[in-house]
Amino acid sequence: MPKESSAPGQARILIVEDDPVNIELMKAQLGSEGYVIESVLDGEEALRRLSQTKPDLVLLDIMLPKKSGFEVCKLIKSNAEIRNTPVIMVTALNDMESRVKGIAVGADDFLTRPMDKSQLLARVKSMLRIKQLNDELTSETLASRESSEKLERQQRVLKSMSTQLMQASHLKYEFIVNMSHALRTPLNVIIGFSEMLQDELVGKLNDKQLKYVNNVHESGRELQQLITNIVDVFKIDTGKVPLETTEFSLKDSIVTAAEAMKAAVQEKKMDISVRVAPEASRICADPQKLAVILENLLSNAVKFSPRGSTVQVQAERVGDSIRLCVRDSGPGLSEVDCKRVFTEFYKVSHPEGSPSGGSGLGLAISKKLVLMHGGEIWAESKRGEGSAFIFTLPQRQKRAQW
Repeated sequence: MPKESSAPGQARILIVEDDPVNIELMKAQLGSEGYVIESVLDGEEALRRLSQTKPDLVLLDIMLPKKSGFEVCKLIKSNAEIRNTPVIMVTALNDMESRVKGIAVGADDFLTRPMDKSQLLARVKSMLRIKQLNDELTSETLASRESSEKLERQQRVLKSMSTQLMQASHLKYEFIVNMSHALRTPLNVIIGFSEMLQDELVGKLNDKQLKYVNNVHESGRELQQLITNIVDVFKIDTGKVPLETTEFSLKDSIVTAAEAMKAAVQEKKMDISVRVAPEASRICADPQKLAVILENLLSNAVKFSPRGSTVQVQAERVGDSIRLCVRDSGPGLSEVDCKRVFTEFYKVSHPEGSPSGGSGLGLAISKKLVLMHGGEIWAESKRGEGSAFIFTLPQRQKRAQW
């Protein structure tokens, strides 16, 4: 591949990846920033290109032919001419051991697939800023030994911070899991006894007492769901949730998710309409994760729709993807809400100023699960006109490591 020339001030990025599809995806995500992007398919060619072009940043896959990403990173960091080049390791390996091994050979940061554009750009810009700072400090070292020692100290601090952040992330996950177990034990007792009282197994209750017991039970269930959602977010973010894909009936999955809403639908005298185009009848995805996505979207639609209305679920094929839409006739969302509604703990404010109920995690989890499949999710709405939550999933999943 011929060397590309770059204008002054343009950052040069080398992508080392053996999958052309992943290369084109990263090029598309980075292209809008004006970077000069080159790519190679194996570890040996990466080392040759590094010595020739000296890029500003390397996006390095771990699983490479000829030389692994770990070997390439170790050789980069042992070469005095290119050791200061930031290396972001890109991988589908989620275990802590692989990350620690990457730190040991000198990796500066990590990206785990699937990644969205904002995450990739943020990491790249951060590493390029560090590279710029590193270059400025390096030039100062040519003037005096004191500057050299200062640079080495800063590099050690950065390395130490990277290791500490990795360890803190793991400890944070362990804390959340342990805390959830500690909370669930007394919470299960509260829910269990409140159900006994509801069923009047220990004596008949008057209307006031029954109302209070129902409030206790409902609050217990809400807290139980909040704990589950928090743990799910941390599991997804730390790579503890594998993607287990299989082919199955999409319509059956939608109908099952709608059945889970039966009690809430009957209470509000609503209906859920399901329409699946013949060409979208089957999909290759993770059935459990798709069920979570659908139940979160349907739960929101039912909660915000008026009594007697209909929630519509439609699925159709668009290109190589399945496009699903959950449409309600609720109060709708503002333009700002549409952009932020998938953010963790974000709650939409109603026109009268009161925030919506719930944990603010359901849609965030749905987005993470859609991205794991390689799909996209967004909201379309106007105030007073209902909302449509739309997501796409590839009809056939690529074989990949998660």
